Amino acid sequence: MRVFCVLFFFAQFLPGLCSSQQHEVTEEPTDSFFLRGVQATKKRDYKSAVSLFSEALRLEKLPALSYCKRAFAYFRLREYDKALADVNKALELNPKLADAYVIRAKLLGAERCSFADVKKALVDVDIALDLDRDSGDAWSTKGMLLLRSGDIDNGLPLIEKGVRLNPKDPSMYINRAVAYHMVGEIRKAFRDLEQAIRLEPTNPDAYRWRGVTYQEAGMSTSALNNFSKVIQLDPTDDLAYVDRAEVYWELGLSEKAVRDFDKAIELCPSASTYLYRAQALRSMGMNVQALADFSRAVQLDAKNKAVYLARAAAYLELGQADKAILDANRAVALDQTDPRAYAIRSDAWRVKGEYDKSLSDIRVALGLTPVDAAYVRGKHALEKLIAQREGAKRRYAGTVRELTEAIRKTPTAESYRSRAIYFMQMHEWEKAFRDLAEAVALKPGASETYAVRGDLYIAVGEFEKAVSEFTEAIRRQENNKDAYLLRASAYRHLGDTQKALADERKAKALRVDEK
Repeated sequence: MRVFCVLFFFAQFLPGLCSSQQHEVTEEPTDSFFLRGVQATKKRDYKSAVSLFSEALRLEKLPALSYCKRAFAYFRLREYDKALADVNKALELNPKLADAYVIRAKLLGAERCSFADVKKALVDVDIALDLDRDSGDAWSTKGMLLLRSGDIDNGLPLIEKGVRLNPKDPSMYINRAVAYHMVGEIRKAFRDLEQAIRLEPTNPDAYRWRGVTYQEAGMSTSALNNFSKVIQLDPTDDLAYVDRAEVYWELGLSEKAVRDFDKAIELCPSASTYLYRAQALRSMGMNVQALADFSRAVQLDAKNKAVYLARAAAYLELGQADKAILDANRAVALDQTDPRAYAIRSDAWRVKGEYDKSLSDIRVALGLTPVDAAYVRGKHALEKLIAQREGAKRRYAGTVRELTEAIRKTPTAESYRSRAIYFMQMHEWEKAFRDLAEAVALKPGASETYAVRGDLYIAVGEFEKAVSEFTEAIRRQENNKDAYLLRASAYRHLGDTQKALADERKAKALRVDEK
């Protein structure tokens, strides 16, 4: 069940103040709001830290550093928009604040952050390193960003440099443990996590990652113990309940898993937690409740591809192919390189008997990952559909030859459009597109050509382009009822029910007028 992704646990607190502003701190009393905020951050009391730094800002004490520190507290609270606003303000006040660039790099590198951009994050961390070459936090952060980009060979040495520069900072060892975990060096990962715990026995991230490592190694009891330790250290840590729930789920203890998911949702109702609980509920046969959780996840994060994929699979299992297709369409719109969306949609089309569309989608899935379960699911459909396509080629070969000869003698838009329709029957998509382009060039006012090209775009799964073509067909012939019906179909593929219904009503009205 675990949708495993590396969560980068960067420094638990900024290891020091920027050299450019350290002198300001010595002028403040030891009980100042700023220093109390720093202490709260070290204790991981981030809500108190936010309040204390806010008070420091109200009193106009160390504004750049206060914004910087509050940004980090917001980051740890996963209030990313507020963190970004604060760190930008800090850099506006002091463009040489190295720690601020590091924090912004962490924000931009956070997978859960809506504005994540690893390339921009690397730019920020390089600026930080230009300002402070001895920042272990900056080197480690850059290494983690490179790892996220898939550059393990260059990322790991930078993380190791962070450890050398900050050998007493447990977060440096946790970062290196994550890196070792990624490359399969489990023993080294355990060794670094043990060192992090020795340095700071109350560090929840060390226990969290030790739990994850135990879980990946199949040592479920040890994983449970470590996740429970995280909860003991911080009962408000929703992610710890999610981690423990996943282990319970893997052990078949669905009821315990659901209870932990319930607690995680109580603490932080995130889309991913609703997704996980929905999957657990599905395993218990509670499909209605599961679908409610999927829908709640979509409400919280309409751009969460994983939610659409999971709900599409659930709909497909329940025999609701149309709804599965809509969710797969949304997943494709969010990420056109994920073969799972095309594979699920292919299965749904096959359920509906739309074998040509099933073939189109499974081809895309196979092109993205030639060796995948999608191939197993689509193999039968492929064999059947290829046979159908070859049969169409044999049936229509003579007609295509006749149209080709007619085009050679007298090229007309009608002849190109007719040949394109036969190419579509034969699944010769590129040839069909070329013929329709010729038809438009010869007779740009022909509504029928745009309608056929829209139908072709539907066949290849490009529904937004199909809508554009049908819209153009309607612009050129307002009473083209077929274009309205086809556009309605495209809108349904895109999940826009209201527009689809409007087009269907218009087509019906046009049919009545004809009578």
